[in-house]
Amino acid sequence: MTHPFIPASLVACIAPALAADAWLTDIDAGKKQAAAENKAVLIEFTGSDWCQPCMKLRKNVTGTKEFETYAGKNYVLVEIDLARYKKDRPELYKKNREIYNSYNQRSVPCIFIMDPSGNITARLGGSPNNEAMKNTMETAFRQNREFHTSLAAAEKLTGNARIQALAKLYTAVPENNRHNYKPLFNRLLELDKNDISGLVAAEHRQKEQAALSNKIQADLMSTKEPAALIKKIDGYLAQPNMPPELHALLFERKFHAALALAQTEQDIDNALSIADDMAKSDPKHAQNILRMKEAMQKDKAGILRRIKQQKSQ
Repeated sequence: MTHPFIPASLVACIAPALAADAWLTDIDAGKKQAAAENKAVLIEFTGSDWCQPCMKLRKNVTGTKEFETYAGKNYVLVEIDLARYKKDRPELYKKNREIYNSYNQRSVPCIFIMDPSGNITARLGGSPNNEAMKNTMETAFRQNREFHTSLAAAEKLTGNARIQALAKLYTAVPENNRHNYKPLFNRLLELDKNDISGLVAAEHRQKEQAALSNKIQADLMSTKEPAALIKKIDGYLAQPNMPPELHALLFERKFHAALALAQTEQDIDNALSIADDMAKSDPKHAQNILRMKEAMQKDKAGILRRIKQQKSQ
């Protein structure tokens, strides 16, 4: 972060220069060039005149001739600069900010590895030197090439065979990383009109579930009294069409509400019994939940003291 006592004008003067000729400043142009040259796209999100780590990365690694030489063999380089103090580029800043937000970015510097279709096959942090960056990029390029080769092979098929191949490629991506493969998913939506992959219906269910989850959370947040909250949660849990995925959220909120009401060690036991329901509804974190329950059972008197202290504050 820029030091508050350094004038913005001075920061702009000492910041790195605009992207060199080796770097493009438009992602679509980068994807087009990558497709023509059989390369991947490397996108560097940076704040060239205010972000100290960005300046360091550009000075020591990505802005060096060594980096541009070896990176240029496999990648088309694109810089998305969120410079704040370059007054001659307000339109570019606005455009780059919109791009940055569209990828749900939260910090810079950050480097994306993207195939020519726009699928993000890797997100890299800034390595401290060229050698470390080179090793990371070579691994990322291999992964990108393997994905792009599989994608190209799938696209050569026709009809249902193509849909099934694309669906297999998409479902092979870890679920928590699929948001980086929007172009592949949108391609599936375009082709799979009869939903033979089942992914279209799954997408609709996911959107409906997200909307319901947001509605429930807003409703629960508006209920301050623990007893009223528990009653409301039990009402949701009794609904026959409540998605099982939302049960974990409901049981967790019920658990905390029950603890807030506890006045005796028996009340603590009653609250801890809800932890069993939490564990069943959230298998991924079940072991941690049960360990928490075990630890709390050994400190019921201490928990009661802390609850009473919170109420007295």
